Amino acid sequence: MGDQLCILVHRPPYGGIHAAEAVRHLNGATAQGLEATAILVGDGVYLARAGQVPGTTGWTSLSCALEDTLGHKQTGYPRVWVEDESLSARGIPAASLIPGAVVVDGQTIALALSEAHWVMVY
Repeated sequence: MGDQLCILVHRPPYGGIHAAEAVRHLNGATAQGLEATAILVGDGVYLARAGQVPGTTGWTSLSCALEDTLGHKQTGYPRVWVEDESLSARGIPAASLIPGAVVVDGQTIALALSEAHWVMVY
């Protein structure tokens, strides 16, 4: 097993820099050979919604950036996991997520966090 990093995102993708920094760190960690997993919970699940259009807000579409990061997979990493209960609570169907995002349950998330070498929280 390699060096594992979990990036837990619980904040929404717009209105602050937290989600953008999480995507940036996911990309950088993968480039450095880490087994990086972004775990989206709470309002962080909005980050994985496909086709986000922030309009004239001045924010960059983070779903596109996250999708680009997943497109560089060569070793099975990075991974993007989206918590099922958070999706359900927000009425977001799994079919509306970016390609490559996987819906997982809380037990899967808890196990990944407990086994990670490092955890970053945004």
